[in-house]
Amino acid sequence: METAAKLPVRLGKSPLVEALFELRFTSHLPAASILSGLLYTSLKCSEIVRLPHADIPDQIRQTDPNLIYMPVIRLKKENFHINLSDRSILVSVPHPYVGWNRFQKTILEVLEAVASANIIDRTERFSLKYIDIFDMAGFSADGKGFTLGFNLPAINVMHQSIQGRFEVRENPWIHVIGYFGEAHGKLPDGTSKKGIMMDVDTIEFLNSSYTEFMENAKSKLDELHNSNKKLFFKLISEEGLNSLEPKYE
Repeated sequence: METAAKLPVRLGKSPLVEALFELRFTSHLPAASILSGLLYTSLKCSEIVRLPHADIPDQIRQTDPNLIYMPVIRLKKENFHINLSDRSILVSVPHPYVGWNRFQKTILEVLEAVASANIIDRTERFSLKYIDIFDMAGFSADGKGFTLGFNLPAINVMHQSIQGRFEVRENPWIHVIGYFGEAHGKLPDGTSKKGIMMDVDTIEFLNSSYTEFMENAKSKLDELHNSNKKLFFKLISEEGLNSLEPKYE
């Protein structure tokens, strides 16, 4: 029987630039307007901002599939951002990452506060996405450090120019992997990162009431996170992992 590989609990050199949780749903009321005030007060947020997409007429935003989940209001709680649309809630945390326990606690605080509004009809899907830029030794523009391979026979392609999105199905999840041979990112402290960017977005589709979703939200979040984490480390080679300075318990 094959033994599962032990995963690091943290990395000494983390490539993470942002982690995001999203819940999509249907609602019989304008969720962004109602939830923004409720969350600002109940979570003791420090900032509330109206985003540019809020200027697009509701009729257009509600019918255009490219706009329907676009946030129109952003709240700030400590170093977390809570983005709201009438069909979605997005909780994100930038670098430096606070760790899964703290991130999950904040997600659950948001979801529990939303429950008190009683405006969500059905949940559609929830997801967890991690965005990383690898700028440390052990990773290079030719794909060194990864288990991903790109073979284009008789075509001379610069690895830095490779961009791709790949879908991996692992019931009940769908993982969407994004790869960019060269990317630039700016961290909240003003420093810049330049390197290979990879993101892993793990999605589970739902069709349940909000009450049903919340009954086992914590365990479902743990399962989602573990699945995302396992896939991430499958995409990193042994040499790449060593350069990230993994720490084990």
